[in-house]
Amino acid sequence: NVKYTFKNEESRARKVFYKNYFTQEVFENGENSFSDRRDYNAYYNLQALLNYKKSFGIHNLDILAGYQQESENSDWLKGARSGYPTDIIWELNPGPKDNWSNDGNGEHWALASFIGRINYDYDNKYILSLSMRSDASSRFAKGSRWSTFPSVAAAWRISQESFMKGIRLKIRASWGQTGSATGLGLYPSYTLISTGGLILNNTYQQIASLKTIGNQELTWEHSDMLNLGLDVKVLNSRLNFTGEYYIKNTKDILLEMPVPLEYGFGKPNMNVGEVRNKGWELSLSWNDRINDFGYSISGNLSDNRNEVVDLGDTGPWKGSNTYTEVGLPFNSIYGYESMGLFQSDEEVANAPFQNSNTAAGDIRYKNQNGDDKLDANDRVVIGDPNPHFLYGVNLGFDYKNFDLNMFFQGIGQKDRVIMDNFVRPFYDSSIFEHHLDYWTPENPTNEMTSPGYVPYDKHTFYKKMNYVQLKNITLGYNIPQTALSKIGIAALNINASINNVCTFSNVKNALNYDGTDTNANIIYTYPTARSYMLGLNLTF
Repeated sequence: NVKYTFKNEESRARKVFYKNYFTQEVFENGENSFSDRRDYNAYYNLQALLNYKKSFGIHNLDILAGYQQESENSDWLKGARSGYPTDIIWELNPGPKDNWSNDGNGEHWALASFIGRINYDYDNKYILSLSMRSDASSRFAKGSRWSTFPSVAAAWRISQESFMKGIRLKIRASWGQTGSATGLGLYPSYTLISTGGLILNNTYQQIASLKTIGNQELTWEHSDMLNLGLDVKVLNSRLNFTGEYYIKNTKDILLEMPVPLEYGFGKPNMNVGEVRNKGWELSLSWNDRINDFGYSISGNLSDNRNEVVDLGDTGPWKGSNTYTEVGLPFNSIYGYESMGLFQSDEEVANAPFQNSNTAAGDIRYKNQNGDDKLDANDRVVIGDPNPHFLYGVNLGFDYKNFDLNMFFQGIGQKDRVIMDNFVRPFYDSSIFEHHLDYWTPENPTNEMTSPGYVPYDKHTFYKKMNYVQLKNITLGYNIPQTALSKIGIAALNINASINNVCTFSNVKNALNYDGTDTNANIIYTYPTARSYMLGLNLTF
């Protein structure tokens, strides 16, 4: 597979003349300028696969071997000139030679892989799969480019045994390694140089300086994953259940290490630390039909727990609003712990000093170390950035030619920092209905600050959030076949649907929050819009 892309982009600007209506004086603005940019991209993908399948009685064998190679080259070049005497000719060559600029860049990456897999099953009851892949990435230096990732999987279809009748049962187990070479750009192993210029003795001098120090030992990030599964179907497959449990350990994580400003260069790239994810997934479904009425119910529930196991003799790592330490979730939410709102000026006077503007109706932060003042030493871990207990429910009904489907989704727990225009009444000209419940002496709420509140820290409120949303509802009708056959139509379905129907949440004014961005820790965005659709499916 080969793909070439060429792109040419020209930009033109003209000098503008205009006349003063009263004085008839002519003015000019801007100048004639022209820029020309050429982009080139070449992508190559080579695959060679060899497959062998053979059955020996009740023994079945499937062998696959192959090689894959990918690479991509990108280059662009741009030239620009300004001060053209006319706007008739738009080429670089006729432009002034003393008012020009040029720029350009090029990038390259490549990946090579050897893959192999052996699948074997005995009488369609006992299944074994062995696989291996070796990958090399240009992102790493020679000597560190190659890494091998094996995996093994086994399954037992117990329902194929003579002693198991009426139940379809399968037990699965697998272990495997995967690797990642992305996340730190195309050249994380190499020393990078930045160029620029300065004026010395009234003369422009081009200079070059070290940007980041390369790490020749940088190599692949490794993940080991153990998975156990169970599949059950009973009552003529009307009741179905699937369960999964997994443990995933990610080692040699590719990270930019935090360094003090005195270091003088960009953050060094290193393979550091280990993070463990443990979780489970459950799904359950039921479907049945009673005469002309059919119905189905299915649901799924999952949870994942993230924990930092090792930071390689470094840490803790503190960001502006994140904290990473052994025993905690990676990038835990970090900030000031709020204790509600100040209800009186007396409470402000008796509390640790926050700032000179603190008044009743402002957020009251906890002084963690008891030094009677609020500063950066009072920041603590206040939440887990990962969502927990994600679930979804599908309901389906049909009666004769009508059908109705509904989809619910939700999150059982998500730690959130709620800030800015979401909790500060009339901040930045933003107005929400819940702002009307702002704090006043007559309305001593702990939910909404007083108007004009200037926070000590941009992170204002921390909430443990949950929600359930009716994501979609669709009603359809199938025109009877007897009416369609006369006009040569095989099938006709008319349907209407609503997306983002309604949401129920424990966070005030989050009723339209759809939770699709499960990794975001801060809410202050506009809610997702509700949409209505009519559809027509026609088959001849």
